[in-house]
Amino acid sequence: RKLIQRVRIHDSGDFYNKKYFEKWLEVATLNPDVEFYAYTKMVSMVKDYKLPVNFTIIFSFGGKQDNMIDVNKDRHSQVFTEKRGLDLRGYVDASHDDNLALTENIKVGLIYHGYKSKEWSTNV
Repeated sequence: RKLIQRVRIHDSGDFYNKKYFEKWLEVATLNPDVEFYAYTKMVSMVKDYKLPVNFTIIFSFGGKQDNMIDVNKDRHSQVFTEKRGLDLRGYVDASHDDNLALTENIKVGLIYHGYKSKEWSTNV
């Protein structure tokens, strides 16, 4: 029997209110042997909580609360249009292996492979 070791909350979407977020915190607390993680743009809401040790938040740039993300302290992600920009800024490339988002490097880079638009990226 294979046990679940890691759960990514949301493939797309986000925490839409505190009650919903608190339910996920409860699930993580009840399952201490499972690592939970999620990307979110709900920076102000999530920063209000002390997270269980098995719950990792990755703040995603591109939302209305980007100014609340401390790139030197907060695990965060940025979308890049090319690998070169990601590498130059010291981001780990989690484009093809999301497990890399949980390494010691708090800077998570993703390369957008679809329509190229400046609104998807903070790099030039």
